[in-house]
Amino acid sequence: MLNVDWLLLLLAFGVAGAVVARALPPAERARATDVWTAVGLAAVVGWKLTPLLFHPGLLLDPLRLWLLQSGDVGLGVGGASAAIAFFYMERKAVRAGGWASVFRSFRWLLVVALAGYGLWGLFDAVRRGEAISLVRAAVAVPAFWAAYRSGDRAPGRPAGGRTSAQAGEAEETGAPPNDKESSQNGAPPSAGSAAPPEMEPAIGLTLGLLLLAESLEAVRLYAGLSPLQWAAVAAAGIYGGLYGLARRGTGWTGGESVSRSPGSADPGGRRASGGRV
Repeated sequence: MLNVDWLLLLLAFGVAGAVVARALPPAERARATDVWTAVGLAAVVGWKLTPLLFHPGLLLDPLRLWLLQSGDVGLGVGGASAAIAFFYMERKAVRAGGWASVFRSFRWLLVVALAGYGLWGLFDAVRRGEAISLVRAAVAVPAFWAAYRSGDRAPGRPAGGRTSAQAGEAEETGAPPNDKESSQNGAPPSAGSAAPPEMEPAIGLTLGLLLLAESLEAVRLYAGLSPLQWAAVAAAGIYGGLYGLARRGTGWTGGESVSRSPGSADPGGRRASGGRV
């Protein structure tokens, strides 16, 4: 027997992933979708295998294990499994101290998760007609807006993630965007904008709407925080932590990450630590 809720959930996250992937620069798209797939599979496997922690004998009865509900504990195990899978996929960047890259990857993963959650709420609102589902559906609006405004197809940003001004400068100099600044400070060309300015407020608004929707649901079903409230708080914490590490580790100023080597000059004519003025 097909579970309609499961089908709607898979459809919502599938559509969200496809739409957000279209907004990514082509160079990042394949890697990002690999991360999303690994994290999603880890979450589902962790959630469904949670009963084994309490009843190991279920390993001999796979059908019963699959049909058994994992409850709130299963949601927690699934969320923890997803976090572990994400940092495993980004282990090379973590070891190298490339926190700007890890932050960018987590930010897009968060956008996909929030957009999928909002679409699921929309589908559920159409199916059940509950008011809480409409609040959940509102989460999708700023999530998709963040992807649209900050992605490869944003207004004034041609394919490749460049603005019109960057494209014109590239045509004049024959160099990719950010190469001019990189040549001044001695750093290699930037891999791309680490922090489109429109994205952070939209993600903050989206997380706020998620907490609002789940708080309304928690009043009815829970005495304390619901599992999705805990998930939203944990996601916001990871997001804020990676944001801080990206700023501290790369001299990131909100628009792009600039990596300076010792003795290299900054755009103001000074040298970084290790050199003299």
